[in-house]
Amino acid sequence: MAASKSAKTGAAAETMVAATQEQVTKAQKAAMRGFDDLAVLNKETFDAMMVSGTIVAKGYEKIGKEFFTYAQKAMEDNVAATKAMFGVRDVREAFDLQTAYTRTSVDKALAESAKLSEMSIAVAKEAFEPIQARVNVAVETAMKPMAA
Repeated sequence: MAASKSAKTGAAAETMVAATQEQVTKAQKAAMRGFDDLAVLNKETFDAMMVSGTIVAKGYEKIGKEFFTYAQKAMEDNVAATKAMFGVRDVREAFDLQTAYTRTSVDKALAESAKLSEMSIAVAKEAFEPIQARVNVAVETAMKPMAA
């Protein structure tokens, strides 16, 4: 009977060890899948950040060109106004010319400022889209274990 009891205990121990090894193997596989999924998620997030950075760089290059074009035109307008001031015949004509130039310059500056602001907002929105998509994926990924 003692041998039988010892055999039963040994068999139970082997069954418990086998079950534990199976659970450990399953846990290891799940952990590795989790690491693999995390690696893919991180790579895709990095790629989205690179796309976003490229959008910002190209957008601000375009904004810089727009600003340079405006500044160049403003300088040309300033030179033309200065030449016109040399041709005035009286103080009243100089005052009228200066008033018109100032009004036009301010209107152009405000219009250009609005245009540059709109361009900046458009670049920011476009650049945020890839990042927002990754945030959505990360939230969905984080919610999966909770739903299960």
